[in-house]
Amino acid sequence: GGLATDLHLLGRRYDMPEVFASFDVFVLSSHDEGMSNAILEAMAMELPVVATDVGGTGEVVAEGETGLLVPPREPAPLAEAIAALLAEPERRVTMGRLGRAAVEKRFSAAVMVRQMEDLYVAMYGKAGR
Repeated sequence: GGLATDLHLLGRRYDMPEVFASFDVFVLSSHDEGMSNAILEAMAMELPVVATDVGGTGEVVAEGETGLLVPPREPAPLAEAIAALLAEPERRVTMGRLGRAAVEKRFSAAVMVRQMEDLYVAMYGKAGR
């Protein structure tokens, strides 16, 4: 019983698409986070996200739309959010699809390059050249 039978620390993995494909929900319970690539990867794999609302997580996860945000360092709301999504398969599918669409729209390589180009053009214009 307990966590010892349910928790497995697998170390470094090189097969994350296959690992993500086995998940029903992606959970990130960080106390401190910048912009989580792991969340973006999970969303790209159409996984709904449950994450602590720290750092840039709220800029990536749309509360109630692509996932659920919970306060950091509070296990009860985290567990409740996970249980809520596990109990609603259709909601998980919808959130996963919306998450993938959000990643494609806001965080794809093409979008990031365009944003960087726009920044350079704006900076060049301010330099008065």
